[in-house]
Amino acid sequence: KQSMHQFTADLHIDHQSILKHTPERAKAFASLDEMNDHFINEINRVVKPNDELHIIGDVFWNAQRYGYYRSKIKVRKLHIICGNHDSHSLSAYVSSFKEISYVKIDGIRFHLLHYPMFSWRGREKAKSIHLYGHSHGRSEDFLNLHFPGRRAIDVGIDNAFRLLGEWRPFSLDEILRILKIERCPSCGWIDPRHKKLCPMFNM
Repeated sequence: KQSMHQFTADLHIDHQSILKHTPERAKAFASLDEMNDHFINEINRVVKPNDELHIIGDVFWNAQRYGYYRSKIKVRKLHIICGNHDSHSLSAYVSSFKEISYVKIDGIRFHLLHYPMFSWRGREKAKSIHLYGHSHGRSEDFLNLHFPGRRAIDVGIDNAFRLLGEWRPFSLDEILRILKIERCPSCGWIDPRHKKLCPMFNM
């Protein structure tokens, strides 16, 4: 079976005050331990060992327990984009650790950064999608209102609960569906202007 790419952010595992700052989590979980266990169990449920998981910042709070929590996440390839609460010592436990990444996945280019951006590489020609976290889903309504069709999304776990009803990563297909982006069945191209040129769209 072909491996899949999954995306999430803002887990804040072991962050003592996160329940106080996020009312939705406080309502869903009676304790920090319950939240930690649920998030890790959900990751292991939807992300298979041979998949690749991209966490776009704010992963684990306690640097001394990085190895412990990494061992609980069963996926072999774990890619981290550094968030404002992440220590660079996390790089010893993951497949990659970067401040920012411009990567091609399944024929689509993604610009990965912990913070939402107004402009990013490839945006002007509709050649890439921007994935981020940091805002815990709170900025999405404002951004979608003022920048319609912006081809960017908060993939944080709070926004997943808001959009999907579950505390878990987003799949690539879910991201494309939410952003209303069609892939060319022939070449995978996501530029809407390509639809007028490629005969595969009209078959």
